[in-house]
Amino acid sequence: MAGPSPIAGLAMVGSEADVIEAFVRHHLPLLDRLVLVVHHPLDETRPILESLVAEGLPLELREARHAAFRQAEEVAAVARELLAGGAGFVVLLDADEFLKLPDPGYLRRALPALPPGRFGALRWQSYVPLPGDDAGEANPVRRIRHRRREEGVDCFKVILTPDFLREAHYLLEGHHCVMRREEGGTAAPAPMTELKAVRLAHFPVRSRAQFEAKVVLGTLRKRAAPGADPALGAHWRANYEAIRDGAGLDAAALARIAVRYAFPGDPSLDVGAEGLVADPLPAGYALRYPAGAQRGALSAVLRWLEARAAAGEAGA
Repeated sequence: MAGPSPIAGLAMVGSEADVIEAFVRHHLPLLDRLVLVVHHPLDETRPILESLVAEGLPLELREARHAAFRQAEEVAAVARELLAGGAGFVVLLDADEFLKLPDPGYLRRALPALPPGRFGALRWQSYVPLPGDDAGEANPVRRIRHRRREEGVDCFKVILTPDFLREAHYLLEGHHCVMRREEGGTAAPAPMTELKAVRLAHFPVRSRAQFEAKVVLGTLRKRAAPGADPALGAHWRANYEAIRDGAGLDAAALARIAVRYAFPGDPSLDVGAEGLVADPLPAGYALRYPAGAQRGALSAVLRWLEARAAAGEAGA
């Protein structure tokens, strides 16, 4: 009798030092292995990951192939490799997303029950930093304890099955769905089935320094990428312009950004205290590798410029 199909987690990660150890320690008990494509981090992300690998954990690191952040392309290639190598399912994640399961073995029971020809879908839950959060808590998953009571907008991430090995299938940036090329050159979303007992806790806004560095560096990297789609990262544009123009992102502003993160221009998504609920994510592990002080956007940009200059000198 064949054993259960292995479940792999797959993410492309950049400068995520404040959250990356929590991400790894949270997910390894829930998955059979975790594969991370490391995309040119400018903080302590790499040494933290190397320390975790040295512990003997089922964690594998791959180097990003491109200087530009080509997430869909790079992740799709690794996902196909994993599926062709025997993985039954590949759960696509970002470093700020954390699986919320009824119990640690839930995916091993639920994923084999997916209908044939359908991919899995996980619904986001948006976690919101608040002024009263414990600033002395280094683990953002412990520090940020409140989420939206209702999301307001449906947003999903995808779980791949071996059907993704078909050439007609491809990923969009963000991994919110799988696309399928149809005859005649058109494309349509491939069918998905939501795992209704599972949520994906989303922590995109964790501190002012983290968020400003993420938005500024992400925007500049996209603009510098040859042939970049100007629509990519459009949900960051308003935040980037606010940071560029000197708007202060205090605790209240960060909470407002997190509440309407995917659609920053939509005030109908705003909620007051009654629209939030305390729902802390379990975090029964200890962090062993401190990330150090967060440096913010200016430091991230200067490090990026230095890395570009060094790459240019090496290629000269």
